Parts: sequence; structure tokens; C-alpha cells
Amino acid sequence: MPRARNETDPAGHGPRRVGRLDRYLRPLVPGRRAWRGALWGSLLYALVILGLAGSALMTTHGVAVDVLLGLAGGALAIAVLVGLLCVIRILLRPIPTINLCVGLALFLVLTLLLALGALFGGPIVALLVLLIASITGAGVATLAARPRRGPVQRGIAVVGIALGLVATLYGAIWFAGDGFDREPPVHALALGTQPPAMLDAPDPSLPGPHRVATLTYGSGTDRRRPEYGADVDLVSETVDGTPFLTGWRGLRARLREAYWGFGPEALPLNARVWYPADLLDPADLLDAADSPPLPLVLMVHGNALMEKPSDAGYAYLGELFSSRGYIALSVDENFLNLSLTRGLDLPDATDARAWLLLEHLRLWREWNETPEHLFSGRVDLDSVALIGHSRGGEAVVVAARFNRYAHFPDDATVTFDYGFGIQAVAAIAPVDGQYQPAGAATPLENVNYFVIHGAQDSDVQSYMGMDPYHRLGFTDGDDWFKAGLYVYGANHGQFNTEWGRYDVPGVFGGFLNVRTLMAAADQRQLARVYLSAFVEATLGGHDEYRALFRDPRAGAAWLPEDVYISQYADSGITWIANHQEDLDPSTTTLPGGRQQGVDLVLWRQQRLPLRLSPPATHVLLLGWDRDQHEDPHYVIELPDDWRPAPNDALTLSVAESTQALPGADAAASNDERPPLDLTVELVDGAGQVARLPLSAFAPVQPPIAGPRRKSPLFDLQPPSEPIPQSYWLPIGQLVAETPAFAADDVAAIRLRFDRSPAGAIYLNDVGFGR
Repeated sequence: MPRARNETDPAGHGPRRVGRLDRYLRPLVPGRRAWRGALWGSLLYALVILGLAGSALMTTHGVAVDVLLGLAGGALAIAVLVGLLCVIRILLRPIPTINLCVGLALFLVLTLLLALGALFGGPIVALLVLLIASITGAGVATLAARPRRGPVQRGIAVVGIALGLVATLYGAIWFAGDGFDREPPVHALALGTQPPAMLDAPDPSLPGPHRVATLTYGSGTDRRRPEYGADVDLVSETVDGTPFLTGWRGLRARLREAYWGFGPEALPLNARVWYPADLLDPADLLDAADSPPLPLVLMVHGNALMEKPSDAGYAYLGELFSSRGYIALSVDENFLNLSLTRGLDLPDATDARAWLLLEHLRLWREWNETPEHLFSGRVDLDSVALIGHSRGGEAVVVAARFNRYAHFPDDATVTFDYGFGIQAVAAIAPVDGQYQPAGAATPLENVNYFVIHGAQDSDVQSYMGMDPYHRLGFTDGDDWFKAGLYVYGANHGQFNTEWGRYDVPGVFGGFLNVRTLMAAADQRQLARVYLSAFVEATLGGHDEYRALFRDPRAGAAWLPEDVYISQYADSGITWIANHQEDLDPSTTTLPGGRQQGVDLVLWRQQRLPLRLSPPATHVLLLGWDRDQHEDPHYVIELPDDWRPAPNDALTLSVAESTQALPGADAAASNDERPPLDLTVELVDGAGQVARLPLSAFAPVQPPIAGPRRKSPLFDLQPPSEPIPQSYWLPIGQLVAETPAFAADDVAAIRLRFDRSPAGAIYLNDVGFGR
């Protein structure tokens, strides 16, 4: 061992022991003169850069003035920052270095952990926790010190401990509680003066007449779940998903494979099945010819912890569908899900989720064609519905598209040969845009589509299913429809019985305000009504249920009481103005028409500003202020060579905008006034005018604020987003009070903003339909 010797510490703290290594390193440590030179050098370089930046100010007073302004402004900013940093250093000087280092480390760790539940509020919560803990710990240490501290110090310590304990108790109660109540928002549909009649059809949420049986199929080798392992009813082959799982590699791959026992080259086809046993058991059938093949409803979960499987969470839907004469299955894709301990998330797996659904359908095609199989000849693969939740909601959209492709878009050497009769796609609180082949959103056409989303969703925090809704086009002349439903009290998880009230995992759910959620039973009743009606309307031939999608009030007796906003369109609509044809707000989608805003304070075309994902579609922003203009209105002139039929209905989509009005008094809150209303007018070729308040259907729905977290500090996104409501106004209803109106010669549509003194709306999807 080298001998050490005493030397004087250059910082002035007396002699210290210095080894041979110190003697070698000390010449490399800058001295005081070097540090001073570094300071002046950095200042000189900074001043040069500031002067150059100032020369770009273009004040028109000459380059010298510009440079001096840049130097002066920069010097002032540097001086202020130097002063603040010096004050911080002075304040921190009494704190021991170990406390600062440990405190900073704890702050960073807690911030990262709390970000899952508190989002941008994580640093604030972390700082509060450390402050409370430090005060409490300092008080305890002071009281326990020997020799005893003086009475003043002991008193301060007692106060600190008391404050810390009170704050801890309050924080624990706040964190463990459900949150706070909030006055329910205005429900515009409930204020309509001429609501539709209740639908004359059976309640679609009630079980049907058929006896339900259940089974599972899978690899038979699942090491985690016996229902897909030793207890499986039907054994299925594995499939090679390597081309679709480029993110399954490295440590992430090794951890997943150690847990599941397989890799992407041997993915299992696992599912739970519910089926009407009396329609498959020959002993129950008098004549097999009287029992046609059964439609197939395939459901798939989204992303949750893979160690807590999600596929059992749709049993309530599977049992309902099968009792009503459908084969229903819930597909297991848990091995593609998130794991906090086994490599986190799988990137770029949406295409794999979609492809697996089609592989399940391929398996059913094989069973359907296999003699003596339980399902031999009993499955109608030309009548298929896909239902997906969360990431599964995007997967079903992608699967519907892959179903019609001959090649995988990301690797054309992978061929597809599916071609199933997918008639319907339903998305529950879906994401969108996670799979974008060639950087483009997945196109969608010629299929029925339904999306449902909750305002209290703390996972998918925006109505992202509106983008596929707008992208979906009807081009083949067949009868299709698309619909959406936005629900105030619904969250993300209660649609799945395995997920529940909290949309973020574990203790982080303590940041969520769940007091305003609808009951879990009500949320699942909502899913039963709408998803069953969707399947009945698209696979079962019961078109009468379409009325429920046009207007939730048509099924009010079946639905829990809540605030609903609905969207609807079908292939029978002729679009007059959906603002997709160009960026000129004066042109119409139907060639030959014109649009004109008169005395408006806002009139422009833009994207609908949703929280996370503004849809690719454009809307029209219209704003008025009758204090500035007496008669603001908006006119759409129809092409001279086109007229709607007298029995058609005018449809339009309207959402309230919170856009500030130029020159208007913004003192009054939107919460302090009634919902916006306006007058809808039709003008015939002779100039006769028929009119009806929009509120005959419903006034404009005010924005719905969803208090997803207990404090605004913890919410990353705005509290609300503009959700459009589809309006259906039959021409006969509009002209009822104007006998002289020529219903077969509607020449123009006019929106007259005469029923609310000021406001702004987003307008889209103006057309005439059946």
C-alpha cells in the first residue's frame, strides 16, 4: 500500500490525508485563476452571440442600435438569472450536501412514479410529500436529540410534527376518497321540445330465447391459464406473427418469453366462446334446414397489464349475444399487453392485434368446413361483427381493412387471403393512429361502424373514435350506416368487468375523481343496449334499431339516465356541405352550390379541436354577436339542378365552440347562460320561407367537462372538447306551419342566429337523407 501524507486542503478546511493518486490528479484540477478565466471567456462568447442575435432585430435604426439592444437585453436577462441562482445557493447553503443529494434523488423518483396518475402534477405532489416528510422527520429528530434542545426548539419541533401529521392524514383521506361531486351538465337532448317517440321494438339488452353454452379454445399448452392449457375444450394451432411484431426483441422479448413460454413465431389462438346450444345441438333441432348458419361476433380487449388477463371481461356481452342467436367470442391477446416488470409495452403491435383477429376467423372457417366438428356448417362467415375496446378498438378497424387486402402494407411479401363478410365494426373508447402504414391513417369504407366513448375516460382522454367515423366512406351503393355516442358518466374501464372504476393501475387511481362516474352496472347496461342493437341492426336485419343511433331518446326507457351526445350518418345521405372538398368555405360538397356568411364575427374552416387527436375532417366555425350585427345568418344555396325529396330530412352536425368572439364582452361565463339556440330555415324556389327552432330537436349541447382527476393540476388536457350532435329535421316538420311552401323545391338552407345573443358553433355534415 502506498504511504499517505498530510497536506492542506485547498478549500481551507485544514490538513487531510492525501494518497499517491491524489498527487497525480491535483495538477489536473483548475485553480482559482483558471476558474476566473473560464468565467470571463464564457461571458465574452455569450456577449458575441447576443450581439449577433441583436443584429437580426431589424429595428430600422441601424445595425449598431440592434446590436446594443441585443447586448442590453441579454445582459439584463443574465443578471436576473445570476441573482436568482445566487439567492438559491445562499438559501441552500445551510442544508447538508447529503440532504440535498438524497432529496433531489427522491424528488426525481417520486415525480416519475407519480406521473402515471398525476401527470404534470407529479412534481408538485413529490415536492409536497418531501416537504411534509422533512418537517415531520426534523421534528421527531429534534425531540429525540440528546442532550435535549431548548424549549423554543422543542416547541417548533412539536408544531412541525403536528403540521406534518395533519397534512399526512389529510393527504391520505384525499387520496383514498372517491373525489368530489359536480353539478351534472346540461343535457341538451332532454330540452328538445319535439323529441322522438319511444322506439316500438323489443329491448335489445334483454336475453333472447336461446340456451347459452360456453367453451374455450387455445393452444392447450398455456402455462398461466388452465382454460387455455390443460382445461381447454378445443385445441387450436399457433401462428407465426413475426412480421407483425418488430418490437418483440431484446430484453423485452426474453422477459416475455420466459413468462409466457412462447415467442412471436408461435402465438396462440385463444378465445372464450358463447353459443346458442339449442341451435347447434342436433337433438334440439327438428330440421337443420330450419336453422341457418349463425352470425359471428368477435370481441377483443385493449391494453392492460398482461399479468391480469382482460378477455373474461366481456362475458356479459357474450352471454347476451349468444342468447339472441349469435356465436360470440372474446379473443385473448393479453400476451401483447403491457407489463411493468417484463419489458413494459410492445411498440407497434396494433397491426399484430388486427392480424390475429383475422387468423381467428380463418380458424373458424376451417372448423366450419370440417365434417363432424361442433361448428361444422353452423357459422355464417359472411355475417361477422368485430367489437374492440381501447387498443382493440383500433385493431378492429385495421382488421376490417386488412380483410380486403392481398398483402400486408408494411411488408408486401406477406400475403393475405381472408375476404370474410365483416359487416359491422364497433369501437369502445378506442385509440386511433397508432398504426399508420406509410404514415397514413387506416382508410375505412363500406362497413357499418359504431363508436362509444365516455367523458370521464382517464385513459383515452379524447374522442379518438371520431376520426375513423369521419374517414369512413360509403362508395358501393349498399346500405350502410355509422354512428357515435358520447356519454358524460362513462369511464374507460367499466365496459370491461376486469378493469373497473380506475383507469390507471394500482394506487395511482387515487388521483382520479370517480365520484361522478355512472354505476358500473349502468355503464354495462348502456353497452348491452347499444352493442346489441348494433349487432341486431347490422347482422340481424332489424333496421328499426337505427332510430336509437339517430337519437338516444328513442331508447330512453332502456338507458341509464345520463347526458348523451350522438352522431349518425348513412349511405342514403346526399351531402350538401361536409367541408372536405377544399379549403374554400364558400363552396359546397355537392358541386354547384354556394355558402355565405352574413354579419358574422367568425367564419372559417378548420379542424375540430379535440383534446388529443383533431380529426382529419374539417368543420366550419361560425360566430355571431348581435350587439355588433343585428341579423347574423348563414346561407347554403343548393345547386340549381338538385333538390331533396319532400319526405327527406335535413341533417346537420353542430357543436358549441368556446372560441372567443372578436370585440365581444367575455365577462359572462358559458355556465351562466342557457344553451345556444338558432332558427333553421328552408327557402323554396319562389322565396317562401319555412322555419323551425333548432331546439325543436334540441338546443346546442354545451361543452361537457369531465372532472377526470381530483385537481386541475393533474389533468394534462383541457376539461372539455367540442362533441358534435347530429340533428335530424324532417322537411315535413319544417314546413308544417307554412302551407304555401313548395316542399319539392327546396332551394336554400339558412341558419339564422336570432335566438341567442352571441355564441359560436362548429357546423359540419349538412345534407339530406331518408
